[in-house]
Amino acid sequence: MVITLSSLKGGVGKSSLAILIANNLAARGFKVLFWDQDTNNSSTGYYTKNIPGIKETVISKNVYEALFQKTLDGNIIQTKIPNVDIVPSSLDLAKIRTLGFNTLKQTLQTAQDYDYIIIDTAPTYDNLLINALTVSDLILTPLDFDEYNITTTHSLRGYMYDDLPEKIENKNWYLFYTFWRSKLAKFETSLQSQLVNVFEHEFDNIISDIHIPDSSAIDKYTLTDEKLRINSSISCNKNLAIE
Repeated sequence: MVITLSSLKGGVGKSSLAILIANNLAARGFKVLFWDQDTNNSSTGYYTKNIPGIKETVISKNVYEALFQKTLDGNIIQTKIPNVDIVPSSLDLAKIRTLGFNTLKQTLQTAQDYDYIIIDTAPTYDNLLINALTVSDLILTPLDFDEYNITTTHSLRGYMYDDLPEKIENKNWYLFYTFWRSKLAKFETSLQSQLVNVFEHEFDNIISDIHIPDSSAIDKYTLTDEKLRINSSISCNKNLAIE
């Protein structure tokens, strides 16, 4: 199964949530391949931190080389997380933004040993993203609470209707809220509540019931390896673990 995290707006927690999903699946015993085509490189940095010689390794083993060669062979790196391998990001992706829409599909056909493939994408709409959306069984878009996020989500839906209408018609695309402020949810006049009303009016049939709480635990987990615990004494960390 291929799960892609996609948003045309940066800073919505997309990469952190891609890591959370990948590690959650890996902890359940599934074999996971993390495909990082976000040139921001935060996911690659998380998974490859402290691996000896990694700076030299990612020069020759990365998503650019895999797409150029149309094979995963020789481009997969074993990460510090059990059951998670990664194809690291590369700034050279800018060289192949005109690649065919099925290039990633051809490349991932060699991924026989994985139960899940998690794809982290850049906040742009280009051929790289279309490649990722084309191969996806599930597309997840995190929503943050600002008006620009409404605009970018509208744009993403419009682009997908033009290029990949089957992903919408077959309900492969879902939205969910990040940085959820539970204290503000009870106030109808709060900006969060007003924007939730707009989102649910515009996208009510594809918004999931997952609310990712605004929590420092996300950063701690993806930067320091601090564990998420259901029995945490801090409510927002507990809620994040549950979600």
